[in-house]
Amino acid sequence: MSEVETYLSNTLTEAWSKFSPVKKDISISLDIKPEKNVLLVYIKEQINGRSSQFFTVSDRSKGFIWYYNFIMKIRFNPKQNGAENETIFLLDEPGSYLHETAQADLCKKLKDISKKEGIVIYCTHSPQLISPMHIPLNNILIVEKSKSSKQSSSTYIAVESVATKNHTQSVRNTAMQPIYEALQIPEFQTILSSEKILCVEGIYDKYCIESFCNLPENVRIFPSVSADAIINNIQYFIAYQKEYLALWDNDKEGKAALGKAKNKFGEKEACNFVLLPNLHEKAKVRMEEMIEAADYSTLKTMLKLPGDSTYESIISELYFTKPKERENVIKKLSDETKKNFLVLSNLVRKHFGDLV
Repeated sequence: MSEVETYLSNTLTEAWSKFSPVKKDISISLDIKPEKNVLLVYIKEQINGRSSQFFTVSDRSKGFIWYYNFIMKIRFNPKQNGAENETIFLLDEPGSYLHETAQADLCKKLKDISKKEGIVIYCTHSPQLISPMHIPLNNILIVEKSKSSKQSSSTYIAVESVATKNHTQSVRNTAMQPIYEALQIPEFQTILSSEKILCVEGIYDKYCIESFCNLPENVRIFPSVSADAIINNIQYFIAYQKEYLALWDNDKEGKAALGKAKNKFGEKEACNFVLLPNLHEKAKVRMEEMIEAADYSTLKTMLKLPGDSTYESIISELYFTKPKERENVIKKLSDETKKNFLVLSNLVRKHFGDLV
């Protein structure tokens, strides 16, 4: 009994310390009532070295109760062997009672569980739990109640991916817009006043730049959904007085959009507009051409991807690979690819005053 208490106490303290801003030592005390065939669980808590307090689990906050059950289920869930018995975790509003920082940490935890323990499916209204830093956009679905037809009063539940979501509230300009619309959160409220903005054409441009470029921490990459969508986003950056750089592909569409932006906002504002660098005088340079053609074979081999994998699937896999592993993959690429992204990094840094 004592060994079980110690093991459970260490497990819970280690897990809870990542989700609470207050330093706590938590231990579990077990008591068996054989006449009632009941196991009682008590929580002993010591905060910042002060005297201990005892609680039953039900006396604790809802956030603690939820996380206590979550840890117990995850850590001590019976392991199944073989793909046919892979565990599926279904979570309803995980972390609803946790504060925002704890929810952001929980998002990382759910990602780790999905890699090591099984499939994780959850519903949420929290933007902290759909962070694109951890959850690929193509894994996020929007669920809503819709009428079966204009003539019918009956309703049905529709599930749509972000990529195919119909946008009835406004023209879609950003990759995350459907999610923020579903949550009724204005996209531009998520931009911190201290952040500098690098606005790009799409979400895979963001994944690629964050994987290959070394940019300052206060530069946020803001993914649009097309070359023309960048133009629509620029007006918000101006209105919010943001320091920004609009980056287009160096192709026909990108050059046309940059020209439209100059005509719309003027030559003075055009100092914030730029095309991808074209070091080798190629006919066009989109983000995928920044990676030399021969390096795609290296990427697919090292990431263990099929030979017919698309640019989008390769970049997604690379972006969501652990940092050290991603670094090892990039080291194997050609000097030409590394130079392309070094030039791009320096271009962005120089614009924001981080490169002399």
